[in-house]
Amino acid sequence: MGGIVLFLALVLFVMVPNVKPGSSSLSKNLANDSKPPLTIRNVIKVRVLSIAVISLPFLDKFILFCGNGMFESMLQPHMINSQAQATQFEVSMAFLIMAGCYMITSPLAGYVCDRIRRPVLLSIVGNFLLFIAFIFIGPAPFLTGLPTSVPLIFGMMPFFGLGYGLVWVSSFSRADKECIRQGYRDDVNTYLVLT
Repeated sequence: MGGIVLFLALVLFVMVPNVKPGSSSLSKNLANDSKPPLTIRNVIKVRVLSIAVISLPFLDKFILFCGNGMFESMLQPHMINSQAQATQFEVSMAFLIMAGCYMITSPLAGYVCDRIRRPVLLSIVGNFLLFIAFIFIGPAPFLTGLPTSVPLIFGMMPFFGLGYGLVWVSSFSRADKECIRQGYRDDVNTYLVLT
């Protein structure tokens, strides 16, 4: 499965068109037209420090995706087969709690990211919340007196939803602000490359 996803990502890299400056809209202002467009090749070719600053949000999001994929695929068997002995309804409620918290957190995180100088702080808080959620949902082996239970998992799901929303939104905001700071256009092409 991973090989198929990697292959499709490479095919997508080749297929995404490189839109020429000025061809997508005639209503762009002249200040934005004088800036170079951001392309995937530009992201790869930039200086080492610049690529690190632009790539760190992508690394942050990649780690988030790996953790979320592991979490979502293993939560249902963990809740049903562990000491918690959860029902299928309780499993679905756990996912609903997480999704509800993510749904509320995302627009709020976007609002805050637009108004603070360093959105990386939201990412740090989000990663810390995810860390707490992962430790207690298991629970970790060093928490020997804490058995797996449905209330414990329900209590950790808001941490997971909040952390996911904070990291997801702040990583895009960080990459977008860095590209604009480096002199690239603030347009749809930049958003497409960052997404």
